Amino acid sequence: KDANIEVHEHSIRGSITRCEPPELSSKLRLNMDRPIVLSYKYLNPHNATVVLDVQEHVAMETLEATVDRLHYKAVVTDTHTVHSFMVVLQSTKLQYLELFGLPESASMFTLLVNSVPAKPVKGKHKSILLPLLVGLNPEAANEGSTLLTSVELSYISAHPEPMGRNGTLSLAPPLVNLPISVLTTHLRLPKRYKYKFTGDFLEPDHDLAFPIPSTYFYQTGKRVVEKDYKFSFKDDVWPDDDDTPKEAAVKIVTPNTGRSYYFHRLLVVDTKLVLNVSFEPVIKQRQVSWWSSLYGLLKIGTS
Repeated sequence: KDANIEVHEHSIRGSITRCEPPELSSKLRLNMDRPIVLSYKYLNPHNATVVLDVQEHVAMETLEATVDRLHYKAVVTDTHTVHSFMVVLQSTKLQYLELFGLPESASMFTLLVNSVPAKPVKGKHKSILLPLLVGLNPEAANEGSTLLTSVELSYISAHPEPMGRNGTLSLAPPLVNLPISVLTTHLRLPKRYKYKFTGDFLEPDHDLAFPIPSTYFYQTGKRVVEKDYKFSFKDDVWPDDDDTPKEAAVKIVTPNTGRSYYFHRLLVVDTKLVLNVSFEPVIKQRQVSWWSSLYGLLKIGTS
């Protein structure tokens, strides 16, 4: 609620005096739905004047949403990258979550909002918009409660050219114009290369610094049962009363291939993070057998 009005007493005249709120009648106090700032008592209302100073302040904007947890995973192959993006955020009025910085070749999107299938829409400046008012509890949402919303986005992008002997890949998570408390990144890269990481992340972690966030599901059934009803396994497959056709969900399963590298950042605000991965082939040293080494030493000794 907006509270941008300030009231002070300027002057009083006549048979009226200030009093404390407890001096008012209980009936009058109980009928008030807001705190009492000024209170007066008088004998004759026709001979009482109160002049007030009223100041109106300019209300400031507050956050409509904040990201508690963001997890980004990229599985890299010779020609493509499979991206997985998971967010848990607090939201009150935000209708769409806007993402920037996706690869131009990004395609084959799949989206789950609160474990319910949804479709992203195109935004301005090459961004995409993820709907947030999906799968919520209508009663809690209409009461103005702050609910945790989970978003799962997957997509595939193609490399400008297949990975050769060496090169550089940009594998930064998409930009979100909201404060992020904890951001983690998990990269799975081919094993035949050695890598050097540059950008806004520190050295790779040995393991995931924070657990992968959990998803949420607020959909509930509307079936009414008798008091003291004993539930059984049959209730798990009871048909839903809602005959509305349900949209099937398709989710990309990322293969567990390559070697894992983990990164994390804390408190990211309005920052487009950069994570560049330079790669070159691993040069395997030639294995020399023990008898070849012994023969070389004997040859040197006899010369």
